[in-house]
Amino acid sequence: MRIKTSQLKFDLRIEDAAVDQGALVLKGVASFLPCDVCITPPEARHLLRLMFRRETLGWTLRALFTRPRDPS
Repeated sequence: MRIKTSQLKFDLRIEDAAVDQGALVLKGVASFLPCDVCITPPEARHLLRLMFRRETLGWTLRALFTRPRDPS
């Protein structure tokens, strides 16, 4: 996942996901620094609503159900 801000760009690699005290915690590496992302239930609902809008529904379903193509 690439994150872009007005001042910098960096890659985020998510390595683990767990539930802690009612929040989804994603652990990974941002560029070279370890990071944690905490997502609360209201934030997760908002993200799901965004993913399942008509404009993004086709992409979301393809991303969930298609296999990566063999590079050969």
